[in-house]
Amino acid sequence: MMKKMTLLGLVLLFSNTLYAAQTIDKTLSASDTSRVSIEHHSGEAVIRTWDKPQVHVKGSLDSRAEGYVFEKRGNEIRFEVKMPKSYGSNWPDWNKEEDELEIFVPASSFVEYETINADLNASGIHGGVEFSAVNGEVRVSDIKGSIRISTVNGEIISQGLVGNISLNTVNGSIRDKGSDGDEVVYESVNGDIYAQTQVARVKLETVNADSELVLGRTEQLRASNVNGDTRVSLELAPNGEVRASSVSGSLAFRFQKEVSARFDVNGHAGGDLRNRLTDDKADKAKYGPSRWLKFTTAEGSGRVNVSTVSGTVTLSHY
Repeated sequence: MMKKMTLLGLVLLFSNTLYAAQTIDKTLSASDTSRVSIEHHSGEAVIRTWDKPQVHVKGSLDSRAEGYVFEKRGNEIRFEVKMPKSYGSNWPDWNKEEDELEIFVPASSFVEYETINADLNASGIHGGVEFSAVNGEVRVSDIKGSIRISTVNGEIISQGLVGNISLNTVNGSIRDKGSDGDEVVYESVNGDIYAQTQVARVKLETVNADSELVLGRTEQLRASNVNGDTRVSLELAPNGEVRASSVSGSLAFRFQKEVSARFDVNGHAGGDLRNRLTDDKADKAKYGPSRWLKFTTAEGSGRVNVSTVSGTVTLSHY
């Protein structure tokens, strides 16, 4: 009996030792660094900016990690948590602890971040970002430059983005508030989108998802949906353009009262066209389900081209 208890104690001691989390508190000079690359597997990471020409990493690593790489190569600093090759479905998860990281970078850095099962919170980066997550939530604020954020099974929550923006998710939602800049792209499959943006050029692509966009002065809007509903409020700029299409989904556009544009709307295979901007009515084909709606408001300086297959298009004022 004593031998069994002693053996059990040794097993537990070995298990606790095997899964003890490693801590890190390291700094590298970033005086001539323009790029910071971060890669880890699971847990949580917080990326902050400061006024020091340094990259500082602190916190604890996944208890299954074999260590980390923190090095400088040319104008890039790279941090990576190293996981064992045997990590995966056959690797035991007893007593595991995941990464808890806080990373400080110069505000002017371009930051590249990649993870599989971690949540990210990042703010204040003004040199651009490229963030990628498989199963994790991404929260960002006050980011400037070229901005590329993608998730597979996680939500993207963003505020105050400025620049050339791309937000992409497969099985997660996107909530973007207060963005501005040159262009923004929203893409989703199986995840809803809500965006309030002042970006003048907007692209929206959704499949099996609903979306609502509140736009400012819009120069160009490209929108397409399959099996979802899209609602957009916008101020169409002079010579502005809207091109939109749907398959088995609805499209609803709300324009300013003084909107000036030529409207060309087409419905196929039973599409329903609703015009609340003017008294113009849709025409129907003599044979077949096709219908179309064409009219002009004010001087007709802008262009609105919309088509639907088995969906509803609604045009109205806000």
